[in-house]
Amino acid sequence: MTDSRSRIIEMIERRAGSAKAEEPVAFGRVLHEPRKILIVPSRGVQGFAFAFPSLALLRERFPRVALHVLADEGSASVYRDNPLVDGVHVLGGSASLLGLRGFLASGKALAREDFDIALWLDEEVDNERRVAVLMAGGKARVGHGEGSGLFNCEFRYQGDEAYVPLVQLALTRRLARESGRGAARWRIDDKHMERARQLVHFWKPRRQDYLFVVDPGHGVAGVGPTPDRLALVVELLKKTYPSKVLLLSDPGGADAVRRLAEATTRWEPAEIPQKSFAETTALLAHANLLVSGNTALFHFAWALGVPALGFFGRLDDDRYVPPAGGTATVIRSTEGIDPKAFLERVDRLLIGFSRETSSLE
Repeated sequence: MTDSRSRIIEMIERRAGSAKAEEPVAFGRVLHEPRKILIVPSRGVQGFAFAFPSLALLRERFPRVALHVLADEGSASVYRDNPLVDGVHVLGGSASLLGLRGFLASGKALAREDFDIALWLDEEVDNERRVAVLMAGGKARVGHGEGSGLFNCEFRYQGDEAYVPLVQLALTRRLARESGRGAARWRIDDKHMERARQLVHFWKPRRQDYLFVVDPGHGVAGVGPTPDRLALVVELLKKTYPSKVLLLSDPGGADAVRRLAEATTRWEPAEIPQKSFAETTALLAHANLLVSGNTALFHFAWALGVPALGFFGRLDDDRYVPPAGGTATVIRSTEGIDPKAFLERVDRLLIGFSRETSSLE
């Protein structure tokens, strides 16, 4: 039955041949008020780190759109519990004949949804999900550089193409890369920016003070720097620079923020409870530096042009390391934290990328 399943998949996948011959969809066209979007995250829990901010940003960008997720059985319940998700689709089937029928049935159910956009967030393309997206027949199949006919609207970035930034930033905001320094500009709603500006002025009325953001949330690989390690970072920053430290994470990182606040009480950090990614990114846009693991905010900072220093562990692939020479730099867990070397990196980021460099257009 496994061979039968493979033959059916190959037969359906022939549609990719015609997809190659299609005229590419102009990127601007997919931004016109879609009715229904299918999100295709990475499999399992590792997909949450990209899918959750995707959903929040897409909802903000398209308030009336119906957001659907193509999930696996293990992660489907988490997406169903997310209030931003309007529908969850799980590929049915197994190697048996009945399983094959279940797979085809789930593909036909996707096709009936009539998606305007299928947004692929994973850096890998497996055959079954590829076939499912082709069966769904979205008008715009959006991904990053896969180039084998699945995508008719591809994201292309200048510079190091091995870097995998958050694809949803390009779909939900105007994202443009400047030549040379690798800085980026991402426009945030004026109301959120003004609110964040007022809060920043309240926290640090002295203009000469730096605003440092520390994100203690879990990274893309499911782990991040320990509270002890980040507490040492906060101590180094507060002892060296006139500054205010904000402990900021995505809406799911409240517990990590609380634990780090308890470990750094003497430095009076500000704990920021977040309701939305729009508020989070507006605050981040006003920062002089972000320190975090391989988190969503680390990649948001890169997109905003905000200097960022990331602590990456052994499970964090090089695909998540931004191009060298830009506003972000990475310290591997194997390096440890040498205070002098750490502060030298902070100095280079603060000197090389001033407030003007990280301001928004």
